[in-house]
Amino acid sequence: MKYIKYLLALIIWSTTAFGFTGKSFMTYRSQGFNLARSVSGWEKSETEHNASVAVEYTRSFDPSAINKYFFGCNECNQLIFSGSRFENRGKNDILADYFGLPTDFKSVVNFSPRVQNVITDFDFYWNLSGRPTGFNLRIDVPLAYSKWTLDPCETVISSGTLAYPAGYMSNARIEHDQLKKGALDVLSGCQTFGDLTYPLQYGRIVDSQHATKFADVLVALGYTFISQPHGRFGADVHVVIPTGTRSHARNLFEPQIGNGHHWALGVSLTGCYNFIGDEDSDWSVSASIDAYIQHLFKTTQLRSYDLKKSGCGSRYVLLEDMISRVSITQGFSPVPLESLLDNQYITRLLYAIDATTLASTIKIDVQADIVAKFTAHYHNWNFDLGYNFWARSKEKLVSRECLNHKFYGVKGDAQIYGYLILGPGFEIPLPLNATQSHATLHAGQGNGNTTDNFVNNNADNAALTYNVGAPVAQTTPASLSGTGATSLEQVNGSNQAIILSDNDINNCSGLSPRALSNKVFGSVGRTVDYWPRVTCFFSLGAEGEFGMKTDGVKTAISQWGVWAKGSVNY
Repeated sequence: MKYIKYLLALIIWSTTAFGFTGKSFMTYRSQGFNLARSVSGWEKSETEHNASVAVEYTRSFDPSAINKYFFGCNECNQLIFSGSRFENRGKNDILADYFGLPTDFKSVVNFSPRVQNVITDFDFYWNLSGRPTGFNLRIDVPLAYSKWTLDPCETVISSGTLAYPAGYMSNARIEHDQLKKGALDVLSGCQTFGDLTYPLQYGRIVDSQHATKFADVLVALGYTFISQPHGRFGADVHVVIPTGTRSHARNLFEPQIGNGHHWALGVSLTGCYNFIGDEDSDWSVSASIDAYIQHLFKTTQLRSYDLKKSGCGSRYVLLEDMISRVSITQGFSPVPLESLLDNQYITRLLYAIDATTLASTIKIDVQADIVAKFTAHYHNWNFDLGYNFWARSKEKLVSRECLNHKFYGVKGDAQIYGYLILGPGFEIPLPLNATQSHATLHAGQGNGNTTDNFVNNNADNAALTYNVGAPVAQTTPASLSGTGATSLEQVNGSNQAIILSDNDINNCSGLSPRALSNKVFGSVGRTVDYWPRVTCFFSLGAEGEFGMKTDGVKTAISQWGVWAKGSVNY
């Protein structure tokens, strides 16, 4: 077994992996916005009243594209976590220290993302004028069950042997067996460590989630301008009433039903031409085009944001909660009460995402759904073959909640406590103010701190710290074994610390870019006349949707679907 493990490690280490990308959210195409399903079997019913119900099952494919969107993964579909003292750690490895893992730890996390939907679509159409031309009303009510699965799996390559020295994640040494066993323990929002007293609140990585809701209710008032044996042409104005979910950002890959809870206003055009036969023929072939164009009005959702200086995925770095003025005489001068330390750490760590998940007002300028299809009608049989193009413009941030705390600093791999050594076994922990404003998800600032004897040489504006004129050490004598610390040295703070402001938030990281997809679909159906003036239609259909790339990344989820549909014309 050990040889298999070493072989696996060799394969993993030779593969390029990445951390989280600069996108925390992907807006999904509404389960109710599917013209391919809606227009199947409508050729004979435009001048009649119609009620239909369709049941569709859809499932995503191409999980690599979803992984690349959220995690930057290529074909490997994996993230690598390694501690700050792991030998020859990759530049794209995620810093395992942020998740309470040993500094010499290494693991690989794989994902197999999948989206599944069961949709029951109730569609009603009424001819209001009683004539082939005139006004009509349509109401579409899709009910959706949606299950979103990430299926994370972590393989530990090295569980490590090192402990945390006193001062690194709390004021006391944390032994190796007290540290976490895997990154998913913390990323799932279940566990804490050290001064991280509250588990991850937002952007959690969990196995699967599901939701059931009406997607959107569409109400359309239309007018048929032309209705002839060889074709027809009509248009409508429609309103979309949001009844689905809105983003709560609790989990990274959260179920979405509907269009993100946007009200929408749109117009549609529909046209059909029978170029072989006509509506009254036993045999006919027609071509039709249907197009929906909508504007999605602003709505409020919770979205998570990265930090500008710290780059992609920085929403998962640790922040220090700080206070503007110290209550302990501590500073950067051996002369007491001179050059006092500002913005002191107040013994609480949190993940950046728990501070940068903010209520955001978002709008989408335009969404389009266009279908072109051929229909062959023979006696009571109907055959459709078509193409569907869907497009959504990028999300725009109208406004968002401001960062509601005045004193947060980026921790990176800094020591957050120093120690006043008064004698053997008698050390007083003193909170520091060392920040690392350019620390990233992958490493602490500069050349790193844990490989430099934990003295904070890489802190912002590094300066040696004192307490009533006495030098402050970086850790305790008991932490000089099994942690990587080699000797007691005077520790640095930040003179002065760099505090986050609202301008440090990267607004783009919480917004979805434009999305495009191509779809091919087909259906076969049969018409049955049971009673005078009442016609029943039954059909089976299938579709395959393929997400297109924006800036080299697929921003729409590829999926396939099958449906069964029944309708009554009367």
